[in-house]
Amino acid sequence: MENFYYDLLETHKTSSKKFIVNSDDQLRFHEIWDRVCINVSLLKTKLPEKQLIGLLANNSSYFIIQYLSIIASGHVVVLLDVLLKPIEHKNNIESNNVKVILAQPSMASKLKEVFGAKSNVKVFTEVIDLKNNPPIFKTSKSFSKLEIPDDLAIIIFTSGSTGNRKGVMLTHQNLIVNTNSIIEYLSLTSSDRMNVVLPFTYTYGLSLLHTHLKVGASIYLHSSSFLGTVISEIEDYQCTGLAGVPITFQVLLSRTTFLKQNFSTLKYMTQAGGKLADKYIKKISSERPDIKFFVMYGATEATSRLTFLSPEELENNIGSIGKAIPKVSIELLNENDQPVKPGDTGEIVASGENIMAGYLHNHEETVKVLKNGKLHTGDLAFMNSEGFIYIVGRKSRFIKSMGYKIYLDGVEQALLEVNQVLNACVFEINNSLIGETIAAVIEADHDADLDKLKILLFDHCNIKLASYEVPFEIKFIKNMPLNSSGKIDMLKLKDAFNSDTCV
Repeated sequence: MENFYYDLLETHKTSSKKFIVNSDDQLRFHEIWDRVCINVSLLKTKLPEKQLIGLLANNSSYFIIQYLSIIASGHVVVLLDVLLKPIEHKNNIESNNVKVILAQPSMASKLKEVFGAKSNVKVFTEVIDLKNNPPIFKTSKSFSKLEIPDDLAIIIFTSGSTGNRKGVMLTHQNLIVNTNSIIEYLSLTSSDRMNVVLPFTYTYGLSLLHTHLKVGASIYLHSSSFLGTVISEIEDYQCTGLAGVPITFQVLLSRTTFLKQNFSTLKYMTQAGGKLADKYIKKISSERPDIKFFVMYGATEATSRLTFLSPEELENNIGSIGKAIPKVSIELLNENDQPVKPGDTGEIVASGENIMAGYLHNHEETVKVLKNGKLHTGDLAFMNSEGFIYIVGRKSRFIKSMGYKIYLDGVEQALLEVNQVLNACVFEINNSLIGETIAAVIEADHDADLDKLKILLFDHCNIKLASYEVPFEIKFIKNMPLNSSGKIDMLKLKDAFNSDTCV
């Protein structure tokens, strides 16, 4: 079995080049190799049986060393979201049979309090802390009985915008293949430097760590609560790349002077994690042709990436997610698992060595999406005559209202076409007269006249949408509640809609 860590570091293990270039947190390639070697020896000695090891940490050199140490040792790293409460971690950890956790000192104490002194779960701040403990912490069941593959490397949880988080099992082979594919289509080299604004506990953010380690490049870790600081960071730290989810670019384009900046090093930007409204893509394409912009599509269950739209094809294919990345095959299938014709809508089904092994301890959900080795993504799309794919919406994101099927993603995209709309979210509500219908929550520009904008939105919807697709109610919110992946937290948004938070 090939170990992902050694595939990543073998070429650059003796390099004195800085991998993390922050002024207050730096890390060189040879330091990674040396520190991981020490940790691996301890992990193998003190944890002789393959373990699921939790990791709770912000983006930092601490995260990188602990993360790579667990993978290199042959154990499995379970990535824990720093935005979750300790009690949420407790339930997750215990239900998944995790016995050992590595946590940053600032987070470890609260985690220890939640578990209590008598708990079988042990929380450490460093691998070296295992040195004074006997070789224990055996799992209650063998991996084979838990349907866990021998070459399992990572458990990473889906974003869970609706509250339903599933642990995705990714193998060493999954990670090796997908990392190499991304490097190939982005043409990454050792001269690249990424400004990382996405958390490593999110598959998109984690892929940035992997690809830049593999090619011997470098990263800057953005840590400010204000996204606008990336403007000065790109220049101060000579970043060549910026990766973001839709909200990243919505904020930069609507609330900062990002597009007007004269960047001397920024060569390219990548976007995934949901559909960015066409108006923003057109704005980037027309105003900054000097910066290559890659639109991408992926899934945690696919290790990270499935398709990309190259900058050269962007202008003539606005709204498309492009074509399959190297080593991935994409099909659009109907309800009978038969290929659809160009122009017809079908579910995106992907195959390749990057497809997950399944969901941790969740066979029922695994068989719903993995069929004959292929990933059924749940996303509906059509393909044009040239092979470019256009997403219609989530298979599960529709309602029946007055006998008509309404795709919520399509309504959101119509709302986003309106000027002064920064972000939009549509969901079902129950009306006493007509039954199930839809409502919209809008995040608008700070200087927008909300009364006038609401009228404009209804007028636009009446022109662009069928009568049954027009939201029954529109409310405004100052800031959309987001999860750590930058996606809208639906549970919190619905609570806000039903309270005085929305107007």
